[in-house]
Amino acid sequence: MLKNNRGYIVMLVLLSQTVLSITAGMISLHISSKWHFLPNIYIGSLGVGNSTRSEVLSAVKEHYGKLSEDSSLKIKYGDGKEFNIKLSDIDFSVDCEATADKAYYINGSSRFEGIIKGFFLNKRVTVYPVVSFNEEKLKKHLEELALSVDKAPVNARISIQNGKVHKTPHQLGMKLNLANSAEKIKSEMGSHLEGAIEFNADNNFEINWVWPELTLADFSGVDSVISSYSTPIMNPESGEDIKRAAKALNGFLIMGADKNNGKYKEFSFIKRLREKGIFLEEENEGYSQVASTLYAALLKTGIDMDCIDRKKHDATVDYIGPGLDVKISGNGDDFTFRNSFDFPMAVFTECTDNSITVHIVGRSYGYLEKEIEVKVIKRIDQPVLKVVNYDLKPLEEKVVNSGRQGVEIEVYRVSKEEGERSLELLYTDNYETVGAIVQVGPGS
Repeated sequence: MLKNNRGYIVMLVLLSQTVLSITAGMISLHISSKWHFLPNIYIGSLGVGNSTRSEVLSAVKEHYGKLSEDSSLKIKYGDGKEFNIKLSDIDFSVDCEATADKAYYINGSSRFEGIIKGFFLNKRVTVYPVVSFNEEKLKKHLEELALSVDKAPVNARISIQNGKVHKTPHQLGMKLNLANSAEKIKSEMGSHLEGAIEFNADNNFEINWVWPELTLADFSGVDSVISSYSTPIMNPESGEDIKRAAKALNGFLIMGADKNNGKYKEFSFIKRLREKGIFLEEENEGYSQVASTLYAALLKTGIDMDCIDRKKHDATVDYIGPGLDVKISGNGDDFTFRNSFDFPMAVFTECTDNSITVHIVGRSYGYLEKEIEVKVIKRIDQPVLKVVNYDLKPLEEKVVNSGRQGVEIEVYRVSKEEGERSLELLYTDNYETVGAIVQVGPGS
């Protein structure tokens, strides 16, 4: 028992001596290094190990002073592109005192912890300078960078080629986030003064992805032509207006009733023209013919009539049958509708010197195309005004204006399923007469 006690006492004495020796050594290290930076300490690429504070301050001032005058902040973006900002242009400077403190205490460590790192780990320890710059001046340079980075998104598109629907995928856009970019530079500038800061769109931080308004998902179910209608161009003087309006209409998408995209749920003929830079003040029969052709094609789809707002002419027109015409003018005569189907519809046009055709593209599955039938209920002969023309022979007549009959019509939507034909009365229209003018010879 006595021998065991003596052994414990000897161990305690040895342990105490060891602790005292280590403590004395650490105190000695602390005292010996109190006014010097630890070995293997670097401020960026500048080695300051075993230097005094005054030596470090002098070295930092010289090194980073020259850097701020001659160097640029490098920003890499895109596919190997580089944008440089001169450090002097943004009032760049290094806080030498704060940088020296950072290196002396090794990024905020206690001095004792720093001694352990410096003497016993025996590896390079790098800290980075404490920097400052003019954030407003940086912002102006970032706005310049944005001109190269920003890219507008591209909507997905659909087109008709040889009667078939073709879809073109959308493309994402990019936009430089000025606030996030400044924040990234602020946090990384000190460590990247002799390198480059990477702006990466994949992070979606400094460069943000911008989604287009229309993606391929919006065209889901738009796979075939479900309705078409053509009208002849009777008046060559209207030809250019017809072509202009047809081009403006081409490719327009109207989302289905179940979609959340409110922007494309409603169609306005006048608004569409204005979006394409076409403005009108008076009634325009060229634009009215395009709107009438669209209306007839739309009726064939089976769209809910409550979703349509259409104004007709007072009298019949020569390019489309009564009951199918639409009046367009700059005096509030517009043609609007909403898509009542659960799938999107797209409008396409084909225009020649002789005719205008409107195609409605939508979902073919489970869809049955309808036909439109117009029944004349009553005809009213136009009044005839006879005017004597002494250049004509007696009993000779010359029609100056044939006028137009007045009519009352009913418009039906015709459905055919399993050989059965059913008619649905959509509405009744009435058209006024237009008086005829006939010149007659004397004595007639």
